[in-house]
Amino acid sequence: MNYYILQQDPRIIEQPSLLRCPENIDPLELLRGKILPVPNTPIHLSLSPRSSDYRGCIIDGIVTLFHEYFIEELTRLGVDNFQCFPVEIMKPEGEIEIAYSLINVIGLLAVL
Repeated sequence: MNYYILQQDPRIIEQPSLLRCPENIDPLELLRGKILPVPNTPIHLSLSPRSSDYRGCIIDGIVTLFHEYFIEELTRLGVDNFQCFPVEIMKPEGEIEIAYSLINVIGLLAVL
């Protein structure tokens, strides 16, 4: 079986990071591989002041965000074991980014 580890590249200096976990979402629930209820509105998040302007396809941390292009490509390739929850990311300068979604991977694999 092929598998991939998807994470933000830790070698990137001042990569984007989130200040805190979103309200009303338990990060442990995102690790259990179960379907979560869909929020009625976008999830509001804030970037850390150390975050640079660089944005990759993945923003990692206490929760994981995928860029809309990455989600489109995964869907095109037939990957369907995840939920996407749109987020509004507040940049340190006060601007809002809307190109990312919080990701919940559904299902767990047994590993050693």
